[in-house]
Amino acid sequence: MKYKVVLFDADGVTINHSTMFSDELETDYGIAKATTHDFFFGVFQQCMIGKADLKEELEKVIASWDWKGTVDELVAYWFSKGDEFDQKILDLVSRLRAEGVHCFLATNQERYRGQHLREKLKGVFEGILVSADLGHKKNEIEYFDAAFDRVKDLAGNEKGSVLFIDDDERNVDVARTFGMDAVLYRSFGDIETRPEFSEILLDRTGEWRS
Repeated sequence: MKYKVVLFDADGVTINHSTMFSDELETDYGIAKATTHDFFFGVFQQCMIGKADLKEELEKVIASWDWKGTVDELVAYWFSKGDEFDQKILDLVSRLRAEGVHCFLATNQERYRGQHLREKLKGVFEGILVSADLGHKKNEIEYFDAAFDRVKDLAGNEKGSVLFIDDDERNVDVARTFGMDAVLYRSFGDIETRPEFSEILLDRTGEWRS
């Protein structure tokens, strides 16, 4: 296997869910996106890099959203929308780890959902590299600098030994600029056809592993 470390994106790769939460609120509860826009494009971005607390900030706005429940109920509903994990990705992670490849989730999240994912994916990945913990999002080269610092010993201190898989082209471009290899993910076919993964996904007879 060419790579010593593989970083997998969460929503849109490991998780079969890429819908914006503001769309979910509008569809399920009739809370218009115009109502939540300033929050998600404002202070929520600070939550994503660990400079604000999600629950504290939601407490300030949910009355104006006409949300009838508590902040904890809103957060529980929110996180329930992203719990559909892609079994092919999970199987690939398992096989990679069995071959000695170190696998991490690399994701833009505020701390509460970061912890939620840690609990849901306990034992699947060796660790989760959350933007709120690293202080930067994946469209910033500083994210990859901080992420690489966490995995550099496993990668033999070689950026080219790390592969990053993400469905956002901006993030992929930044990872490549930093020096990592990167795959723009649109479907599982984008990785299963790569030679380094064929070694993992095909058994010795050339048959696809079930």
